[in-house]
Amino acid sequence: MSWFGKVLGGAFGFLMGGPLGAALGAALGHQIDQGGFELRLEGGDPEETLLLKMAFFTATFQIMGHIAKADGRVTPAEIEVARGIMDRMMLPEDWRVTAMRLYNEGKSEQFLFDSTVETFRLAAQGRIHLLRLFIALQMEAALADGTLSKAL
Repeated sequence: MSWFGKVLGGAFGFLMGGPLGAALGAALGHQIDQGGFELRLEGGDPEETLLLKMAFFTATFQIMGHIAKADGRVTPAEIEVARGIMDRMMLPEDWRVTAMRLYNEGKSEQFLFDSTVETFRLAAQGRIHLLRLFIALQMEAALADGTLSKAL
């Protein structure tokens, strides 16, 4: 039985919203642990929904690569976390290749961290559940090697 997602989600949720946030974070972590992650964005304009999904996908893997490289070296554990997230997202092979390309872009010296975060924030338009999921995935990636780097 996997518990990492529940603990990480609960801890992050507590920091963001106290006891209620912890409960919601643990529930999200449980869903991720069970492999039930699927980005569902019902309603609204289909074109806007597609743009939001693309902004989420792009920012998720670029920022993940940037975080992995922050301490100077990308570890095998960090790569495994990224692959595990791809597995939970049930990405087909062509999307995995794209995710790996985005991850590598995030590791680049020329990567525009602030611009990428701002683009995603604007696309998300206050969808708190999506922003929290994004942050939870980044926290999972940041903790992959067991330490948080201050190099960001």
